[in-house]
Amino acid sequence: MAAFATLFNWVTTPGNVWTRIAQGPLVTGLPIEFLELGGLGGPTALGFTLDGYSAAPPFYQRYKVTRTMIPAFPGPDQGTGSPTLVISFLVSPWAEFWLLPTANCMAHIHMI
Repeated sequence: MAAFATLFNWVTTPGNVWTRIAQGPLVTGLPIEFLELGGLGGPTALGFTLDGYSAAPPFYQRYKVTRTMIPAFPGPDQGTGSPTLVISFLVSPWAEFWLLPTANCMAHIHMI
C-alpha cells in the first residue's frame, strides 16, 4: 500500500476490529503526522486505540482516546480539516499504523 505517498488514503475501519490503516516507508518533512477519522453517515462519537510501529525511534507508540466526536467522512479525495490526533514519528524505512475504533469509521494518516 502506498499509504505515505498519497495525501488522502482513506481506509474503512470496522468497529471493535484491529485494522491496519497505513504501511510503508515513512517519508515526511516534519516528524508530525495526523490521524484523521470520518464518521460514516455523519458526525460520530467514538473511542479508539492507535498503535504505531516503526523501524526508527520511537519504534512503538500507543495512543488511547476514550471518547471523541469526529466529523462526517468528506469523501475519498478530501480531508476533514479536523485532525483527530497529532502523533510524531521520525522518517523510517518502514512504519505501520493499526486502529481499533469503537464504531465503524473511515481513517487515514496525514503527513506534513
